[in-house]
Amino acid sequence: MAARATLTPGSSPPMSSSPAGLTVTLSPDAVPFSPLSPGHREEMGSVSARFSHSASRLVSLRAGDSSSLKTQVNLLFDQLISENYSPNHNIRPEEVCALLIHVTRLVPLSQEHLVVKLCQLTHHLLNQLQVIVDEQTLNVCVCYVVRALSVCSLWTHSEVLQALSTLIYGNGPRCYQHLSELLGDGGVVRLYSDPSQPDMELRRGALTCMANLCLGVPGQASLDDPYRRVCFRIFLQTLQSPKPPDAEELLYCTVIQGAVKGLQSSLCGGKWRFGGQEELGALLAVLKRFMFHGCPGVCVEWPAVLYPAPLPQYETCSTPKPPEPPRNPPTQ
Repeated sequence: MAARATLTPGSSPPMSSSPAGLTVTLSPDAVPFSPLSPGHREEMGSVSARFSHSASRLVSLRAGDSSSLKTQVNLLFDQLISENYSPNHNIRPEEVCALLIHVTRLVPLSQEHLVVKLCQLTHHLLNQLQVIVDEQTLNVCVCYVVRALSVCSLWTHSEVLQALSTLIYGNGPRCYQHLSELLGDGGVVRLYSDPSQPDMELRRGALTCMANLCLGVPGQASLDDPYRRVCFRIFLQTLQSPKPPDAEELLYCTVIQGAVKGLQSSLCGGKWRFGGQEELGALLAVLKRFMFHGCPGVCVEWPAVLYPAPLPQYETCSTPKPPEPPRNPPTQ
């Protein structure tokens, strides 16, 4: 008869022996192991198969093949965007990169609706599959979206900026060929992130691009100091600027969130020569002000600059006071 293990109050849980002779405590409250069901495995395989099928059909298309090319590309984009991907699917990054390079050559910038769908597809694939593109794909796609920002209509720019921010995530130093177009004088990201930009959606998208450019990746060089200083100043100016009177509160909060994330990326992206006491004091003041942002009934005016108090490097032990001598009792 098989032995039966029971747990009584106060008793220890049973021990499981591994092949290496190690013992592992089995908790009665542990979640039981549940392997993937056959249906789930089939679903994951079918998503991968559908991606490969749609991607191969797109790669087989050539610009100017037929009059129905636009319709075919539109349908295939819709199929790929409608899928729910995850990193567990067996979709190799090389397949994604090859697909993105091909579609940038397939879709002309004059077809603005397809340009928007291409940008949505780029964000969808890279974000859900967590793919960091290689250098060739990065250069080709960034060139495409930068040209789209200068050629396409304004209504497309929000989606284009979202695709750009996804492409350059963690790739700031590798975008050295495009930094002047993005962050230089007259650069498109620099213009759209300026506090004087009236379109809050474009400001938010541009600030996200800046934050992703400043994001440091272990083992890679950080963004050059002149460009990081430009981004830092814009993040700080964004936090110092008052809320536009006609801006929605939620949209304004997302702009502030983008600026705070950008500051974090700037300060954590490697060593660099920070500004003087004025910049540090302005940063401390604006961060202290936004600590209470959104709290009901709190309306506090903070100074524009908070000067940090220098602290000693080591805490000194206070010298104990000598005991007071006992007082003589009064004589009677």
